[in-house]
Amino acid sequence: MEDLGALDEALTDVLVERGDKSVVLSTAGNPGARFSDRGYATLTTRSEGDDELAACVGLRRDIPRPHLLRLLVRASHAVRQKLEAANPSMAPMIEDAVSVSEAAATVLDQASAGARDYAAARSRIASLRAAGRLGENEVTVFARANQFEETTAALAALCELPIETVDQAMTQDLPDAVLIMAKALGMSRDTAKAILRMRAGGRGISPGELEQCLETFTRLTPTIAKQIIKFRDNPSLALGARFSRAAAAVA
Repeated sequence: MEDLGALDEALTDVLVERGDKSVVLSTAGNPGARFSDRGYATLTTRSEGDDELAACVGLRRDIPRPHLLRLLVRASHAVRQKLEAANPSMAPMIEDAVSVSEAAATVLDQASAGARDYAAARSRIASLRAAGRLGENEVTVFARANQFEETTAALAALCELPIETVDQAMTQDLPDAVLIMAKALGMSRDTAKAILRMRAGGRGISPGELEQCLETFTRLTPTIAKQIIKFRDNPSLALGARFSRAAAAVA
């Protein structure tokens, strides 16, 4: 990649968050570019599912070890092979990344099998609803306090959906189904933002990714959102599938 000259951290933060693929790739491949911790977090996030960018970022000599490990955990087998071939000393770290990936897969399998206990959250939400005190404000408070079970149980109650359905929406990679529920309930951008940040958990969510999600939330209309979550019409159709079918109307 051609060296386009020195780029400071303030500039690269903007480029990697707002730039298209060619801009991000050019910036990541520029030896003269310097990245902040936030910039590297954004780069590793944008590298997911993009082998070309993942390899480019992984080959940078100045990438901090935590960000490199995060990138390796999420990288494809082809990217790991390419990085190891270019830098054999990376082999032990790649082995660590594979171990982490396998451990994460086990955790996700357990989660999808219903590892969370919603008994207490359900009881709390039922009491709030009976008292007429369950609404957007309570969901926002739960989300900002990182109370996952309470937030999930509240959304399930308000949307009249099975808690298992909402749990799946909250734990899957794409946030579309969660955005649909929030919009169908007439919730604000601030509430949607709180839910998105909570569900991201320890991995975090970059400002660029957050803004893209909120733009989708803004484009989605309450009418379409309500139609999508009407499971009684077709209980076997997943929320994510309904979102895909309605994407043309959202755009």
